[in-house]
Amino acid sequence: MNASYGVKTSSSYDWTFLFHGEFIDNESGLYNYGYRYYDSQLGRWLSRDPIGEFGGLNTYVFARNGPISLRDQYGLTACSDCAQALDDCYAEADSYYDEVIREADRLLAEWKETANEGLNQGEKDCKDAYGSGLLYVLCLSAYNEAAGLANTTGYAAYGGFVAGAKAARQGMRADCYGGYVNCCKRAEKSGCCCALRLFG
Repeated sequence: MNASYGVKTSSSYDWTFLFHGEFIDNESGLYNYGYRYYDSQLGRWLSRDPIGEFGGLNTYVFARNGPISLRDQYGLTACSDCAQALDDCYAEADSYYDEVIREADRLLAEWKETANEGLNQGEKDCKDAYGSGLLYVLCLSAYNEAAGLANTTGYAAYGGFVAGAKAARQGMRADCYGGYVNCCKRAEKSGCCCALRLFG
């Protein structure tokens, strides 16, 4: 701001660094990131990525074409890719879990329906065979026991599906986190800072 609290449009200082801390070459207008130069007019680097294809197949791209959400501190690799990859991997593990639970819910409903149909058919068969006497009651009792056993088996299988899905999701998330830690180690070797998140 100037003395009258207006917007200042110029400076008496000849700044050679930009808002984000990188130096600008006043003669060429290029940003110097240390390892290579960036041309803001083109939106890309002027030389190949020194780490080759590790930074992606397009070795001239800046921050994987996501400069708003990613940063490329030294011109080597987009630094927040590790966190995004972790989030994507977690989402895939959660999606797998949800899919298994939906299938388990469908199977449980099927087992219950089959047990109820069996019970209804059993009641009809008992009535047709024995009328309404003691043999009818014994026959119906046997069908009830079979239906109860079918429901118990269905619920046990459902519990197994859910427990297995939870264990698989936790294992997948552990693998995701291991990949994230390795990604951060690689990123730090190439000059990025990668603050590790807690496993969860």
